Amino acid sequence: MGCNLSNSVGNEYLNGDSIATFSKLRISPASVEKLRKIFNKIDADGSGEIDYNEFIHHFGFKRSRFTKRAFSVMDEDGSGEVDFTEFVLCVWNYCTFNKPALMRFAFELYDEDGSGLIDADELLLMLKELYGKSKYKKNTKA
Repeated sequence: MGCNLSNSVGNEYLNGDSIATFSKLRISPASVEKLRKIFNKIDADGSGEIDYNEFIHHFGFKRSRFTKRAFSVMDEDGSGEVDFTEFVLCVWNYCTFNKPALMRFAFELYDEDGSGLIDADELLLMLKELYGKSKYKKNTKA
């Protein structure tokens, strides 16, 4: 089936690899265009990349280790910024997860050593990141 993206979205966002990847994933030109508009809203400085500050500001998040970790999942190449291709692929991945895959994704955020288990240190890190270093001890949910 595929799709023709070369004429549908501004060239500043796409290269040949991006176009081929989006086509293989069957992401329609209309969807790419919608994602480009969202990306532009988040990219407040118009640099063509979303940095951590733009990410937390757009979504109204507080600066925390958890939000930093969530941002780093989107930042596939570890550059400290998310380009349009990384953004589209992250949205596509998230939207195609079923419930077990989403649970696995959340689990893998904290299974730092890849052991397949969340040990006490990893659990403590998760609680601190979710509830705050000093607040997690007093939080009944934690």
